[in-house]
Amino acid sequence: MFSGTPCIRLSRVVPGNAGAVYVKWESLSPHMSGYDRVAELWAQQVALPAQVFDAANAAWCISLAAACLRRGVTLNVFVPEGTPLEARQAMQLLKAKVTLTPASEGVWGAMARARQAGPLVQESHHALFAQAHRATADELRAHVEAEGGRIDALVCGASTGGLWTACAHMVRSAFPSAVCVAARVDGDALVPHLDAALAPQWVVVPAPEAKAMRTALATQEGMLLSAAQGAVVAAAVAQAVKVGQDARIFAVVSEGGERTLSVDAVSC
Repeated sequence: MFSGTPCIRLSRVVPGNAGAVYVKWESLSPHMSGYDRVAELWAQQVALPAQVFDAANAAWCISLAAACLRRGVTLNVFVPEGTPLEARQAMQLLKAKVTLTPASEGVWGAMARARQAGPLVQESHHALFAQAHRATADELRAHVEAEGGRIDALVCGASTGGLWTACAHMVRSAFPSAVCVAARVDGDALVPHLDAALAPQWVVVPAPEAKAMRTALATQEGMLLSAAQGAVVAAAVAQAVKVGQDARIFAVVSEGGERTLSVDAVSC
């Protein structure tokens, strides 16, 4: 299983009156997404059929397409019109069969149409998703301990909720005084699998602020992330300012920005 992504301290986008912000850089996985861990674990532990189906989440579908290609499995993907061209091309290069669904139906419509074709991988193997996300959380704990063993806040993207939940479980167990922040861009779909019992602190980041942080990360830190992950870092920096110069904030960014350049406006 892909593992061992680094955790780095941001040095330029964090203001002087803020504490330390560390980023667990999952998008340095081979296919630029933390979903590589899940896809590879699935491919290793499941009896693979000749073809499988999935939908909606482009980053996940790309990681899944790569795992399927290496094992001779045909992947059928359903994604809404408006999915970034770069993401669709990546799926096609990885030999996935891509079906575009009406943009007006959104991600839920794409998933509904995919279910008509067959069971979705992401809905059939929840335990494997949780196992892979726990591995990320365990690595994050090791990073926290290596930096002195204190964390004031965890910040993670909401997405489908699985990675946030795994990391928040770890933080609640090992560092119970820390705040667990679930960040998303204003306008993004609500999260289906986030564990509300973990008392998430929701932060909704305006789209212009998320894109501005995405640009700042690229031009100042050399990190190319999607706008959604820019929102995660923006929320982490806000927490570092709020807590003050003694703060230790850890964020998890799960997706690179190379495949969203055509839809995320960038100003340099």
